[in-house]
Amino acid sequence: MFKFFCLDSSLETTVQQPEAGLQEGAGDAIYRHSYRTFGCKNCTAVHAYVALARCGDRTCTECRVKDFYRLYNAYAPQLQKLGKHGLKLLTLTQKNRESLEGAVDDVRAAWKKLRRHSPYKEAWQGGLYAVEAVNKGRGWHVHLHVLVEGGYVSQRLIAQDWLDITGDSCIVDIREVDAVYGLKYVLKYLKKAPTVSGHAEEYNEVLKGTRLVQAFGSWYGEVRAKEEDEAPKLVCAVCGHSAWIVILQQPTMPLEEFRAKREVLAFFDAKARAG
Repeated sequence: MFKFFCLDSSLETTVQQPEAGLQEGAGDAIYRHSYRTFGCKNCTAVHAYVALARCGDRTCTECRVKDFYRLYNAYAPQLQKLGKHGLKLLTLTQKNRESLEGAVDDVRAAWKKLRRHSPYKEAWQGGLYAVEAVNKGRGWHVHLHVLVEGGYVSQRLIAQDWLDITGDSCIVDIREVDAVYGLKYVLKYLKKAPTVSGHAEEYNEVLKGTRLVQAFGSWYGEVRAKEEDEAPKLVCAVCGHSAWIVILQQPTMPLEEFRAKREVLAFFDAKARAG
């Protein structure tokens, strides 16, 4: 047995867990999630809006793609509205390491130190960066993709300064980009599962709770993505209220089939209520 969890803690029910056979294909990302449906607290209508709850696995393609669109759809309109131009796409790499522990903190610290040096502190006003970590069987390769607003600094100088700061890494790249392409490139790692070569457990353990996408400089506070709990409220199509019971349900069928079934039920429910 497991429980439905509701926004109102006084509203709680239990349902029978799906038979084990239904989850034998749990290698499918779909079966690692619960479905999230919404019941109106005012008129009790259960609506057709169905979504996958997060599964907690940072290698999960379903969750990562969701993050990509959440971040892209939040940042892109702001970059266009603010008229951001003169952008550069910067890549900073770190020498492969045996352990992921501390690697993200180290590359962030090195990046912060680079920005505080001349000519970077004068040339670069702000931007957005993403940390990517992959393991192709030769240790952890942690690197930064950075969208920078500001003047151009030569790749040769960046490589030398990056080597001086990190002590062992000098592979860098910088090129001019437009805002939309640059944003897509910085976030593109989210559109697929990371290459971890059997080290998914380490990836999840080390990166748990770690923010991998971050604005900096003049963009910090000016350009930001909404958190999931800031998303626009759903409004009940039957009564117009926006207070909901959030129901988590283990999947027993593909999401498309589940959503279609829910839409049919919601249609006849709304029709009956309308008289």
